[in-house]
Amino acid sequence: MADLGFASLRRLQDCERHDVRYVIRLKESWKPKVVTVVRGTVTQTFVPGTDLDLLLRDEVLHLDGKVIDADVLLGPQRIPARLVGV
Repeated sequence: MADLGFASLRRLQDCERHDVRYVIRLKESWKPKVVTVVRGTVTQTFVPGTDLDLLLRDEVLHLDGKVIDADVLLGPQRIPARLVGV
């Protein structure tokens, strides 16, 4: 677990490189790109790598009870991560 004060995309890259698992809040500036949705209702086909904000705004993705579980890419480095929200 990490505090947002220590969160950075570089730190996440280091975790990926060393196969370290982490739990951290999503920083607003990270702009996740959705690859696959495990939990949440997808109402239309979308291109993997689409902005999470766009999918929610255009109602392509509905969060069932505000719950989401999705594979995403973070930042310009496209760091793979799992986004879970409850």
